[in-house]
Amino acid sequence: EILDTRPYSGSNQGITMSTDTLNPSIGGDACGHKLFVGTHWIWDDGDIHPRNGWFLFRKAFSAKREEFEKALLTICADSKYVVWLNGIRLGQGPIRSWPDQLIPDSYPLNAAGNEGTNLLEVLVNHYGLGTCSYIEGPAGLIAEIDLDDGSGHARMIPTDATWQVSSHPGYVRTVP
Repeated sequence: EILDTRPYSGSNQGITMSTDTLNPSIGGDACGHKLFVGTHWIWDDGDIHPRNGWFLFRKAFSAKREEFEKALLTICADSKYVVWLNGIRLGQGPIRSWPDQLIPDSYPLNAAGNEGTNLLEVLVNHYGLGTCSYIEGPAGLIAEIDLDDGSGHARMIPTDATWQVSSHPGYVRTVP
């Protein structure tokens, strides 16, 4: 198997998240709790400034179909990402922002979630150097999946040591 479990072993890398600019209908108020509590920035065990690094993150989880009615993914990465649930593309991001005030994105999961096992995949590209439109920050991914079955049983699946990460073999780091 290409992937193995290699969580980022550091702290949150000094990056702070800004949720002030999230639309309340898709952000913190909709989740009913403060975002990213118990969630960790993750990366592989290598360099946190990989030049043109492409990494695939995966998280398999089980859920009941009713948990997806109000399900929400909140996610952010440095430098950019594309995210899929069960092979269905949810979106890409994040929007341009300061490295110490990254703005997370939120995606509803109701159309892509299945009864039983689900697979969330995130392809993250870290530039590894500053450009005219990007100020370099440390590489990282942070996300939380909020599930609620509608009867008071809510749960959150955070980025943590249980996620799988691998350098993506389909991209050559030395090619810009």
